Amino acid sequence: MLPDKRDLYFNMDVGQKARIRLTQGRVWGTILGWKSPQLIFVDITEENEWKNYLKRGARCEIKYLKEGVIHRFETEILDVWDSSSAIKLLAIRFPQALRTKNLRKFPRMRVQISAEVMDSDNQTWHCMIQDISLGGCRVEIHGTTLSLEDELTLFSFLPHQGPLVDVKCKIKNYYGAGCYGLEFQNLNPVQRKALDDFHRTCATLIRHKEDREGDEVLSANLEHISLPELLQTLNRSGKDYQIDIVNGTEFGRIYLKNGDIFAAETSHLIGEEAIFELFSLTQASCHVQRAGVAFKRNVHARLDQLILEFAFRLDEEAIA
Repeated sequence: MLPDKRDLYFNMDVGQKARIRLTQGRVWGTILGWKSPQLIFVDITEENEWKNYLKRGARCEIKYLKEGVIHRFETEILDVWDSSSAIKLLAIRFPQALRTKNLRKFPRMRVQISAEVMDSDNQTWHCMIQDISLGGCRVEIHGTTLSLEDELTLFSFLPHQGPLVDVKCKIKNYYGAGCYGLEFQNLNPVQRKALDDFHRTCATLIRHKEDREGDEVLSANLEHISLPELLQTLNRSGKDYQIDIVNGTEFGRIYLKNGDIFAAETSHLIGEEAIFELFSLTQASCHVQRAGVAFKRNVHARLDQLILEFAFRLDEEAIA
């Protein structure tokens, strides 16, 4: 996707964290502002071994994450100001092209909900919805054989929400044993609201408990809330927490001090790499408790940087 230059203005914020990749390495910066279509101002405050390579004329790639979308463009450093030994200010050329990639996927809820599906000839079959999202669902249908791209109409009743009727679907996957992946087609506002409200209701499976040191504050399943989202919520509290993450026989732990990530470990990793491994989990259970941090610090990056770095790694793996 290559939007017009003016589109960049609407996709960038003052204070936006961005990663600057040079030939030698990469550094983190903060967008201070811009003058379209000439230049963008960036503040570099973090100590980094590649910081001295930020020189006039150097080519670089800028990446930033906003609202679940990675934005990427190539540019050139126009000027550099060293206001102190700890701060560099950059003027970079306003890009001619911006590439974007949406990282968001519809969250899936594992369910067991009875439903009916009807084909274009009005033949109806009973089925069981096994998981559901705003984009579609997986259903188990017996007594018939269907084909990819067949069109169906789904009827069901969502617990706590009520009827979900006349939902147009298309078969996109077949998983064997009568299980099909259906993609919802052109949901109307009532259907979309019913699904969205159902997902919000399911998210209340997170159980809030009395917030005393040593007691469990909440439990959550990563099928219903991502670990970055959970950490962002706890970060705003500014308190000390211990988060235990269990995925079968795998175990991880994260310590927060004043809401910030202080240390992390898994069975075979520590520090930031442990964080990235835990970020990749989608079906683990989390148990959060108030606790004083009695652990040697091994994570120094801010939470927003860790989330950005994880998103960029996923993006780069997909490209590779």
